[in-house]
Amino acid sequence: MELPIMRDTISINTPFLDTTVDHPVDCDIVLPDYCPDVSRVLRTESCAEIDAKQIDGARLTVSGTLYIHVLYITENSCSIRCLTHETAFSHTFDLKEECTTDAYAYVSARVIRANCRLIGPRRVQVRGSIVLHARVFCEMNESFVSDIDDERLEINHHSIQCSTPVAFVEKPFQVHEQLEINYGKPAASSIIKSDATVFVQDFKLISNKVIIKADLKLKTLYSSEAEEEDSGIEVVEHNLPISQIVDISGVDEECGCILNLHSGNVKASISQNSEGENRQLDVQLDVMATANVYRTREITVVTDAFSPKFETMIQTSPVHMQYVSDTVHKTEVLQESLELENAELKTVIDCTTEAYVKESKFENGVLAMAGDLYISGYALNSQGGPVSFDKTVPFSMKEPVEGAPNHWHANPEIRI
Repeated sequence: MELPIMRDTISINTPFLDTTVDHPVDCDIVLPDYCPDVSRVLRTESCAEIDAKQIDGARLTVSGTLYIHVLYITENSCSIRCLTHETAFSHTFDLKEECTTDAYAYVSARVIRANCRLIGPRRVQVRGSIVLHARVFCEMNESFVSDIDDERLEINHHSIQCSTPVAFVEKPFQVHEQLEINYGKPAASSIIKSDATVFVQDFKLISNKVIIKADLKLKTLYSSEAEEEDSGIEVVEHNLPISQIVDISGVDEECGCILNLHSGNVKASISQNSEGENRQLDVQLDVMATANVYRTREITVVTDAFSPKFETMIQTSPVHMQYVSDTVHKTEVLQESLELENAELKTVIDCTTEAYVKESKFENGVLAMAGDLYISGYALNSQGGPVSFDKTVPFSMKEPVEGAPNHWHANPEIRI
C-alpha cells in the first residue's frame, strides 16, 4: 500500500581521511658569506607551514615550507648567531575513495625532531621529521523519514539536535609592524630569533562575515651592542592587538563558529630609530584564520513504525550526525619543575613552552586531558657562557563540563 511519507534532508560532513604521517627531512646548509664561522651549534629550531592543498579525485596533495633556525656560537667569542634556511616539502595522501562532492581538507604540520650536525665551520647538516595530520571531509546530503501521516501506523518519533555545515574557510593575512626596543634595555646588534603566538579574544558573526579581535604576543631574543656583559643576550616582548574581517558566504548571526588563529614563521630585522640607535624592530609574519561555521537545528526522525492490522517491515540505515554542544575557553595556570642533569646555570635568559594534547575524554562530567609539555630555553652557565636546555614532561588537566556524558568527543587546543 502507498504511504504518505514525509522526508527531510540535512547536510553532513562525511570523513574521507583522518591520518598522521611522518615526513622525513634531510638537507645540507652552507653559511652565506655575511655569517661568521660556526664554533659550536647551540640549538636547532624549526617550524613547518602548509602553503597549499589540493584534492584531486582520490588524492590529497599538500605542499609547504620548512623554516630551519640554527643557533650557534661564533669562533673566538660567546656571541650567538642564527642561520636561517627555508626548504620546500610536499606529501600525497590517498583517500579511501574519490570525492565527488564538495570537500575540504584540514592539514596541520609539526616538527617533532630536528638534529643538526656540524660538518665544517661553514656547513651544517640538518635531519628531522615533520608530522602531518590530515583530515578530509566531504559534504553530503542525507535524506531521512521525518513523519508518516497514516492512521493505520503507530509511529515512534525522535527529536534530536544536529549541527549542519555552513562553510569552512581558511584565510591568511599578514601582520607587519615596526616596534621599538625600550630604553630600559640595551640597543641591538643582531636578531637571534623571534616567536609569536596569537590568542583569539573575541569574534562576532554578521551577515556573510566574521569580525575577529585577537592579541599577538611577540618575543624577540637578540644580541645587544654590549656583548661583553653576560654575553649580551636580551629578550624583549611586545603585545599587539590585531583585528580582521573574514568574508564567509551564507553566514549570519544564528550560526555557530569554531575559530582558530595560527601564527607562522616570524621575520624580524633591526634598524636605526630617529636617534641613530639600533632600537627599531621590523616584524613580518603570516597568520592563518580558520573558521568552521555550522548551523544547529532540531530535526524529527522516525525511528520505528508498527501496524496492528498489517504486516510491517522497516528498513533502517545509520546516519552519523554531529552536534556542537559548546565551545569553551579557559585560562589555567600549570606549574612544573625541571631537573637539568649536568648543568650548572648562572641565570635563565629565556624559556619557551609548547603543549601537545595526546589524549582527551569525558569522565563523569569532566573533560580529562593528558599530553606532553615541551620546555626549552637558553641560559648562562657558571662561567657565563650561553647554553641551551630542553625537556619533555607529561601533564594532565581536568575541566568540568556540566551535563557532558562519557560518549562526547572534544578537540582541545592549548596555547601558552
